[in-house]
Amino acid sequence: MMKPNSSMKFDKAEPDDVDELVVAHAESFSEAEQMYGEGPPGYKNAQWHHEMINIHSYIKIGDADEVVGGIIIHDKGNGEYFLDTLYVRPSYQGQGIGRKAVNYIEKVFPDAKKWSLVTPYRDFRNHRFYESLGYVKVGELPIKSEGMDPNFTLFQYEKEVE
Repeated sequence: MMKPNSSMKFDKAEPDDVDELVVAHAESFSEAEQMYGEGPPGYKNAQWHHEMINIHSYIKIGDADEVVGGIIIHDKGNGEYFLDTLYVRPSYQGQGIGRKAVNYIEKVFPDAKKWSLVTPYRDFRNHRFYESLGYVKVGELPIKSEGMDPNFTLFQYEKEVE
């Protein structure tokens, strides 16, 4: 559990971090997996995490020597970025880490003109979180997968940056 005076660190994820990233990602999406029948693609797969480190901007969120979460960002070009995932271990949630993470990425990608992301339709906490940071729901994307909630839909959000 995060200590009151501990400081969060945001660092580039490295291949040596993959085992810890997989554990943190799996913990972060265990509730979603129970709710919808599965979590996001690749989140429990070490090879997928290696690929994300090599292909995209992957930032690990740390507290002392522990990986407590991560952020994966896709550069779509022309100042557009897709926030593929922002995850925080459940024992660290509700402590402002997500807000600090979004503020951090907005500072380290100063050329961003637009951010976009998707989040599950029944994840009301995420909806409120992103809306409180200026994101606006712009669409819905139904997803069909065997063994998954047949009503599963991703809500699409965007944030224009001035």
